[in-house]
Amino acid sequence: MYPLVHVALMWRLPECVAPLQNVNRKFKQRTKLSVPVFFVGFPSTFDSWDAFHASFDHFQRESFQQFSKRASSSVTVRDKQIEQSKTLVPTKWGFYSKTLKCTHAQKHQPRGTGKRKHSKVRGTKCTATVNVRVAATPSGTWELRVSASGNHNHDLNEHLWENYAENRTITDPHLKSDVAVLHKAGASARGILQYLRERTVNLRRVIQIFKQKKNNPEWVSLRVFMTDKAVHKKDVLREEFPDATQLICQWHVITWLKKQAERLAGPVKKHVKALMALMVYAKAQNEYEDARGAMLEKLGGSVNHLLFRTFMDNWGNTQDAWVSFKRGNIPHLTNNTNNRIESKWGKIKDVIKGTFTIDQVLSTLITQHEHAEEEYFAEYDRVGGPPSGFYEDLELSALSLQMSKFAFNLVSDQYALAIGASADYDMEPFVASYHVPVVSLFALRAEHPGVGVVHPSFHQFVLPEQKRRVAGGCGASDPKFKRVVGVLNTDLHWVAFLIDRKNKVRYMFDPLQSDANYKIIEKIVRQAVEGLLDVGSKLLYGRFSWCKQQDSTSCGIWCLAVLEMLITDSKWDDCLYRVVPYLRMRYLYKAIAFIEKMAIMANE
Repeated sequence: MYPLVHVALMWRLPECVAPLQNVNRKFKQRTKLSVPVFFVGFPSTFDSWDAFHASFDHFQRESFQQFSKRASSSVTVRDKQIEQSKTLVPTKWGFYSKTLKCTHAQKHQPRGTGKRKHSKVRGTKCTATVNVRVAATPSGTWELRVSASGNHNHDLNEHLWENYAENRTITDPHLKSDVAVLHKAGASARGILQYLRERTVNLRRVIQIFKQKKNNPEWVSLRVFMTDKAVHKKDVLREEFPDATQLICQWHVITWLKKQAERLAGPVKKHVKALMALMVYAKAQNEYEDARGAMLEKLGGSVNHLLFRTFMDNWGNTQDAWVSFKRGNIPHLTNNTNNRIESKWGKIKDVIKGTFTIDQVLSTLITQHEHAEEEYFAEYDRVGGPPSGFYEDLELSALSLQMSKFAFNLVSDQYALAIGASADYDMEPFVASYHVPVVSLFALRAEHPGVGVVHPSFHQFVLPEQKRRVAGGCGASDPKFKRVVGVLNTDLHWVAFLIDRKNKVRYMFDPLQSDANYKIIEKIVRQAVEGLLDVGSKLLYGRFSWCKQQDSTSCGIWCLAVLEMLITDSKWDDCLYRVVPYLRMRYLYKAIAFIEKMAIMANE
């Protein structure tokens, strides 16, 4: 479940067990990159600006990166700056330097009042930058030297690249000439687009495309069907796609139900129609039952009423297919109708004429499909960040780059409520930080059978007898455990200890390395743990002083790390300070895996 974390954090990795004086140097050599990832493979020197731009344009096309010039300096300006120098830049170069930045590095300057919120603007504070300048070589010649810095904080793909108009420009002179003729003849934009499509390789692949659709193995992955009121097709769909869920278009359900209500008297008809819509859009079982009961009451309270009996026979036993609250665990992507298909039919009728031949119909349909597909991909792959002034929260800003507008709006509304002025929380801080270290201790015990665990909750009790009883609740007193570990939370700070029964040694660890905390650990363990373990003579006390907490939040992580090192007889190395985020995720994943394992065993 966490192989990547294991690879990065095994205590015996070479960089972690090397001599301390060499660790930092090797670590820097291993992580320092001379060229950013986005710029790997691009030459570092050129003989002219034309050669650089030609190569860089090709590089952008191949890697789907879009840069724009954000700053430049002419040779004249540069020579004025270094006029005291004997070596001036030749004027033939024109420009001394240019700085190119990713097109998503530009800042958004809001001009509105914030009433209409934009979900995305182009700027994402991308740091990918390319610098080019004229420099002298040791041989006395001049050349362009290219360097890069930063990195992209967004996706790079073909659809995003083609989303920029300048990258879709037609350069073929023959096609440009043909388009000019079509434009003069009065052809529409759609007609010109179709003409261009017919001269690409896509049309030549029509047969292959249809074969791929026919034999596409991904069809078995279909999970949801949205059908209209033609329920006679359901058996066929169920036979062909047994793993898919069938939903009925809610618009068609409401339309059919309202037609049945047309036979009722005027005053009753209006209320029954409204109640039918309430049943369709019910968000909970009680809402559905209330609406159905109200409809029955409007129909005279008789379950034998023709409309009520028809409703129960045809719709009452198929609620999963048309009631809103029954769709919570179905991936319908908020599509509750199939009216979009009918909308597409309307658009097709606008371009298909009755006089078209079959070839013209086929060509037009393919053109429209490709156009709609490109519009979808352009919106799906569009990169942008939240506009300045609207989502200044760092967490929301980072989240907006990863989610769709619909999903982001759901999360942002809940986030605003959670941190708003009306939010009120009453949480015990100890309990809030309690679970991961405690569960991780049990995960350690599962990995090392000879290790026992003292339950951390014993410190919350007052009487010594209570402390000992709770401390031994996890079986720490069992003689089979040669070593016993435990953690304590003192004033919202985690400390740890390990008792070696065989050698009669107890190791204490305080991430802050505070003498006061060490005295507290010693006192508490003497009172509650030594008598529980029945170690006989007094224990020798030792401190693990090599590790010291570097921040205010990682005390629990270091307690777990040090205990694991003591259990596995591993050596400490300062390089571990650099991998705190990975340690945090490592123990979190271990805790999750342990809980899941226990749940599986309980079910068995």
